[in-house]
Amino acid sequence: RLVSWLLLLVLAPTVAAQGISAQVEVPDDQRVQAPLTNASPSVRLGPSRVDGIQPFGSTLFTGGFSTRRTSELNPGYRIMPGDQVTVRAWGALEIDLMLPVDAQGNIFIPNVGPVQVKGVSSGELNSVVTRAIKQVYTDNVSVYTNLQGVQPVAVFVTGFVKKPGRYSGAPSDSVLNYLDQAGGIDVAAGSFRDVRVLRGRSPIAEIDLYPFLLEGLLTQPQFQDGDTIVVGRQGPMVTVSGDVAQPYRYELSAQTQSVAE
Repeated sequence: RLVSWLLLLVLAPTVAAQGISAQVEVPDDQRVQAPLTNASPSVRLGPSRVDGIQPFGSTLFTGGFSTRRTSELNPGYRIMPGDQVTVRAWGALEIDLMLPVDAQGNIFIPNVGPVQVKGVSSGELNSVVTRAIKQVYTDNVSVYTNLQGVQPVAVFVTGFVKKPGRYSGAPSDSVLNYLDQAGGIDVAAGSFRDVRVLRGRSPIAEIDLYPFLLEGLLTQPQFQDGDTIVVGRQGPMVTVSGDVAQPYRYELSAQTQSVAE
């Protein structure tokens, strides 16, 4: 919706009369010449920029994501080998144990046996363990489980960020946390609309940060050790200035670029 509004702003002949100017920036190899008339809004195609106007989202990584605690888990977190699970049972079975998830994805409960928990969400953990215990102890048993700790992962952050490198965190940490550890997106050359998460050579998530900046919506992949976050090159920009509430340089989405071509 924002991009559509911006395109209307650029193309509408009435904006010049309202003291608003819009300037489109494109890479040098895509530059075209567009003659202007007195009736046209202030639209320029080329790499020149309006002084002092920052890209939309330029302050995103000034909030200190990396200083927050990373131990919180959302109910959708999927259990992995190396995680720690607390299991308490009372009644017919009396146990109070901290159990590691082994390489096969099991926890081993005495007198019950191995229980497969790999891939189970933290919100489903209690029902899965309770069901396994009640297959052996059918009556008079109560169960409580808690995902106590998770195995940290190391994620590579590269592309157009200020400090590319390898950074550690929890599997459930947001992509914003890892980008923040890398100094944030390079606002001069990096894209807020082309952030990819790779596992091996395969993309597992393609993230556009504009929905987060506008509506708080963010894709939340669960990271594994060795994943890579790649920030792409900044695409064509629309600079909006003048009598507007938010004078920024806005990046066009890939879909909008295709339509424009």
